[in-house]
Amino acid sequence: MFLTGNLDKIFITEILYSLIFFDKTGILRCSSPVDETISFYVREGNLEKILNPWEDLKLGSILFRRGYINEKELNRALKQQHELKKQLGEIFIQMNLLTRQHLTKMLRMQFEQIILRVAAFEESVFNIEEYPEEEPQSVFLFSKSEQNILGHVEELNSKVRRFKTISFQLPPNDTVLIRDNEILKASPKIAEKEESRQILKLADGTRTLREIRRECAYNTLEAQAAILYLYQNKIIKKKEN
Repeated sequence: MFLTGNLDKIFITEILYSLIFFDKTGILRCSSPVDETISFYVREGNLEKILNPWEDLKLGSILFRRGYINEKELNRALKQQHELKKQLGEIFIQMNLLTRQHLTKMLRMQFEQIILRVAAFEESVFNIEEYPEEEPQSVFLFSKSEQNILGHVEELNSKVRRFKTISFQLPPNDTVLIRDNEILKASPKIAEKEESRQILKLADGTRTLREIRRECAYNTLEAQAAILYLYQNKIIKKKEN
């Protein structure tokens, strides 16, 4: 099996849904001219693993940035992961930092953030490749039979659709944005939500829209909606050259 196409014409969630629904085995790789390639490994309809190139979307980084663990705990877990060759989530459970139920919730959050990162790609392409026979089988990241992965991907498809709709109303990803402090002073309640506070702090005239999304701890549909609201109300705007 080998397929290739344009992610501007089909959503990543639609591709993943088809692979899972029809019990396919293959590697889905997604890339764009300015983003690293991310790979989704699917075996017999189960999402087995994701090769995620972005440090800010690693499980440990997400937990740290959202305040679930501190830097010392993260470094200790990473050291144990290297020594024991186990998945980081299992290490967190052994360290009593996460329960099994909480880990599943965090993995789903990580999965959503990865999907939305891919949804923000520009001029992106995908390839579906054969799964190498020598590839060792892993513990399934999301089991089709046990974790309702189809329902989860279907829910994410709706979020990607809304995310894309919002993206069409925003400037290109490489646009540098700056906050308007005068408007912000006149409407201080705008910064009540954590997503808005982070976005306003990052929109300092040095970061692009892409960088603001990535440095915000909330790479979510809600954060995307907050960016649009701030942009439409001219609280953040394009930086003039």
